[in-house]
Amino acid sequence: MRKAMRCRGLAAAAGLDPDAKIPREGMRPIPTWCTFRDAARAERNAQEAAALGLALTEQAEQYRESPLTVLGAHEASTVAQMRNCTKVGNVAAGVICAAGHLGYAQPVGGVIAYEGQISISGVGFDIACGNMPVQLDVRHDEIADRVPDIAREIAKAVSFGATVRNRLPSARTSS
Repeated sequence: MRKAMRCRGLAAAAGLDPDAKIPREGMRPIPTWCTFRDAARAERNAQEAAALGLALTEQAEQYRESPLTVLGAHEASTVAQMRNCTKVGNVAAGVICAAGHLGYAQPVGGVIAYEGQISISGVGFDIACGNMPVQLDVRHDEIADRVPDIAREIAKAVSFGATVRNRLPSARTSS
């Protein structure tokens, strides 16, 4: 009910009659206020993200204002959610990749680099997109010169898409 009231308010603020009917080909007409649902949702998401940002505990000085790289165009609420994520803990940097959008904890398509670790939780594992973090028994400095080759081999073996099967068996084990 509150969202409908906000939609009506946005329509009126735009100088439109909220109850005026908008014809739609092959469908029933809808009231003008219904066309403001996305705007009302985005406004509320941005307000909630800003409120969350105010509720966070103070971050150590060296991690404040960590750089955030935004690749592509994103809704303001998605960027605000990522900025909130970079305000917690020992964050060195953050990035929102193309096609990012609001997520549960951080934006889907977001990655946060902490001092000494990287969180890929926003990449999309919550929607089973095929990403799975794996801890290896090898140190980075032992394979640093081979990382590009290793990445190419992984890309060849791991398929992407909802209906595509990987050539390699899953490393998951059942307990």
